[in-house]
Amino acid sequence: MELPSLQLPLVHIALKEQAAYQVTEEWALGTFKLKPNDEDLHTANERHLKVVTDLRLWMRQTCSMLSGHLWDLIRTMVDPTEVEHDVLFPGYTHQRRAQPLHWSPWILRL
Repeated sequence: MELPSLQLPLVHIALKEQAAYQVTEEWALGTFKLKPNDEDLHTANERHLKVVTDLRLWMRQTCSMLSGHLWDLIRTMVDPTEVEHDVLFPGYTHQRRAQPLHWSPWILRL
């Protein structure tokens, strides 16, 4: 099971935090200067929204995939209990044999 990569959104977030820290530092020292090729806040905000959207889509895809795997696991445990409801196996208590147990209710309690 391979999960979708989250590396790219995290890199964008880290770069944005680093840039904000640098601007704050320069502003406090009085060395901050706007340059012609600096992007404006609107562009940075759009990029942030794209990163957040990517993160949400990744979470939705991953949760959906994990939910599907969970249902497969539940079906794998429940389906045989319908067919093998009369199967008995020895029960144990404190590492000693106890009364026989039906397999179906025991597996469904897990």
